[in-house]
Amino acid sequence: MLKICNFIARWMGALVLIVAVLSMIFPEPFCSVETRLINPMLGLIMFGMGLTLSPTDFRIVASRPRDVLLGCLAQFTVMPLVALLLAKVFSLPEELALGVILVGCCPGGTASNVITYLAKGDLALSVGRNYGQCRYLWNVAEHIVCSYCADSSRLALPEVSA
Repeated sequence: MLKICNFIARWMGALVLIVAVLSMIFPEPFCSVETRLINPMLGLIMFGMGLTLSPTDFRIVASRPRDVLLGCLAQFTVMPLVALLLAKVFSLPEELALGVILVGCCPGGTASNVITYLAKGDLALSVGRNYGQCRYLWNVAEHIVCSYCADSSRLALPEVSA
């Protein structure tokens, strides 16, 4: 098992690139992947990248909270502003512009971690930043839902007849 883990850790970048090239040359097998398989495949990718990290990497990131905070701040300011700019430049309809801006606010997740890994960036910082963003968003979403539901007059659920 250790040999398999070491192989994946050593060749993760090459494996990702090979699969990407294969999916561009032969898209049919990749387009027919069932959606229920996407989460396990993302988990496998994250596991492969996680094999390259050690607890020391995360201790270093924990000693640099300013970097994590700066990344989170950039995600929730720079990215939505760039999305807004793109929406204006391309004269997108309001509904589409709102969607683009919302996607600009989303944490990077697996994609940003893969790009960071392939670019030989600070993967532990990328993972830590994504964790911080998700944790922040969870707290904000919880606050919004709780404050929205506190005023039950806002809850206008449709009547369901049997």
